[in-house]
Amino acid sequence: MGRPRLRRPSFAGLFAICALVLSACGTSSTDDARGPSSPRGEAVTFDASDGVKLVGRIFGDGEVAIVLAHMGRSEDTQADWYRLARVLAKRGYTALTYNRRGICSRTGRECSGGPDDYAASWKDVVGASDFVRTRGATDVVL
Repeated sequence: MGRPRLRRPSFAGLFAICALVLSACGTSSTDDARGPSSPRGEAVTFDASDGVKLVGRIFGDGEVAIVLAHMGRSEDTQADWYRLARVLAKRGYTALTYNRRGICSRTGRECSGGPDDYAASWKDVVGASDFVRTRGATDVVL
């Protein structure tokens, strides 16, 4: 028997680990918001797959889009992802952050529609994926 072959980690696995580490780093809510290359991206609205209006921010404009969905705790918002979204945009990706249904930013602005229903948030992810495709993304990472 020879030496065991080592498998290369997948891009998705590495991305998931990086996302978890970077999301724990904190964010700044004092950045200006003027467009996809600004520190807080471009403010956008889109529909979840069931028609609920969601608010989000686009960073960058690459053909590969990464949808960054926040967790289900009441204090979690799209701002949790701003730092990672900026890094991804600088590396040539489109990154979309958004507040899931029923969630507002910490300042009480940028509120997504509908009731806070974490069980239905998969519909938000589907809508986010469809939205980035309408903006030119050919591949989407969730």
